Amino acid sequence: MINSMEKDMNCYFHEKVTARTTCIACGKALCSECLVEIDGSAACRGECEKTVKKLKAIIYREEASSLKYRPFITTLLLLATGLYLCSLGYNSESLLNFNFTLGALLFAIGIINLISNVMSLLLVRDN
Repeated sequence: MINSMEKDMNCYFHEKVTARTTCIACGKALCSECLVEIDGSAACRGECEKTVKKLKAIIYREEASSLKYRPFITTLLLLATGLYLCSLGYNSESLLNFNFTLGALLFAIGIINLISNVMSLLLVRDN
């Protein structure tokens, strides 16, 4: 959603028309006729429009890319922590101690998480 101007300013291109907002690329004051809304942001119609579209596409692509691998990092941490705790518990006298039990539980959750992540990645790729 485009925010309205806090102060009364005139449009950069139409000096007698009150501006609604400013362009996020160049900062020029824009009236309703001169602005184009791109994913909730304002840009100069024709001038900054392509630039803002490209920048928004880059931002969304980067966000999607970072979100795609985040579940696998969590899974790797679960598996590694589970194995480490199991090894600590295995070296002790009793196999049913706290470290071994917690490690086995975390490792099992990591395996379930890995299967879930791979399945969702395959479903996204097929669609």
